[in-house]
Amino acid sequence: MFKTIFGLAFEGIRRKKSQTLLIAVVLIISLAFAVMTISYSESIVATNSNYRFSSYGSWYGGFANADSDDIAYLESTDWLESYGLTTCYGTVGSSGIGTIDDNFVSFGVSMNSGHLPKKSGEIAMEADVLSSLGYGYNLGQDITLTITLHAGDEQVLVSRTYTLCGVISEYTDVWSSGSATTLNSAIITEEDAEDIYETALKLASAQGLELDSPVTSCYFAINTEGTGIKSEMTSYLYSVSKGTLTVNSAYVSNASDASINMIYVVMIFAVSLLAVVIVYILQMQSEIRKIVRLRSLGSTKGQALGLVMLETLIISVPSLIVGTLVGTAGLWALLRFSVYAGSVDVIVSIPMGVLAEMFVMWIVGILMVRLLTVQVALFTPLTGRMGMQVRKARNSRRLQKTAIIVLSAVFCTVVSTSDRCCISAEGCQPFVSY
Repeated sequence: MFKTIFGLAFEGIRRKKSQTLLIAVVLIISLAFAVMTISYSESIVATNSNYRFSSYGSWYGGFANADSDDIAYLESTDWLESYGLTTCYGTVGSSGIGTIDDNFVSFGVSMNSGHLPKKSGEIAMEADVLSSLGYGYNLGQDITLTITLHAGDEQVLVSRTYTLCGVISEYTDVWSSGSATTLNSAIITEEDAEDIYETALKLASAQGLELDSPVTSCYFAINTEGTGIKSEMTSYLYSVSKGTLTVNSAYVSNASDASINMIYVVMIFAVSLLAVVIVYILQMQSEIRKIVRLRSLGSTKGQALGLVMLETLIISVPSLIVGTLVGTAGLWALLRFSVYAGSVDVIVSIPMGVLAEMFVMWIVGILMVRLLTVQVALFTPLTGRMGMQVRKARNSRRLQKTAIIVLSAVFCTVVSTSDRCCISAEGCQPFVSY
């Protein structure tokens, strides 16, 4: 029996190609708009997070004034994955200048252009620091700096000229490193760093000052979920009278989490579902005539209902799948070509739980409309023209005219609603790096 009903349903869909195509197109477009709208801001947050991670890396924690005992402590733990060291010798304005090791680079020092210094006389600097000093981003240019070192409350100034070998993506303002240390916005070789310090030592000695030592900071990553590590590290630093830095991942420190606004989600899906419902209403008279003919040929009420519901599922389920794919592709294209530059890896993040709930509500809503059609057909006489009575037909035509107007308004509403964020405004702006 099911095979017979399925065959009749498939044949009925094939015979009314124009109506089927119209319903499928409305379903696909409506769902595509809904998917794009509920996923737009969440996708921006996911893309921003991935961009921060790829640009600035990730670390769990760290501390300033690290020495060999601190490194030995870290290496003795069973949760340490890796650590990186950065040594600040002085400042250029408010930005640090000094050295970093390879592990620190892996935590998130990436280049806009060029490379980190490989030989004496080379320097790599953050793009925004170059701009603040009045320099462009042309590699090979000479960069003259006045470097400030401290001897207590006194300053010792050292001038040096370097060749720009690399432009660093901004990371020092993104990392939550605390006030105990200054991250290096300008990177030089160990040889040049020692030269600066030795020159400053001589200048300080000539003035009867005691020069402050360079500050080495240690950042580390862990290989577990981190349960109890923060308190363990705090206890250790307290025992050696050192302050801790913020325990967090660098790329998350400035990221904003997003929460889905269910009011907008429900509104978007309700409006989109209404468009589909109206299309079915426009076809109600022809559907009623078909059901009445089937009943006149001997089909039962249950068979007529099953046929209509099966036809609806055959059209709706593939349309919902295609609509989801179209919406995903459309959102990717929107983010790729309108929001982000071509170098950013765009991530489309769809709240599948919300989408699944909306799928169920959508299918139920469509089936309810189809059930209404069947109920009207069941009260239609099986004699004469096998159509709706005059009064019902007149009301149906009025409903159809109204539906045409409402349908136009519905699509305008869906388009305008798609421009709104369906999650909280905070955190839905694309991340821009200097």
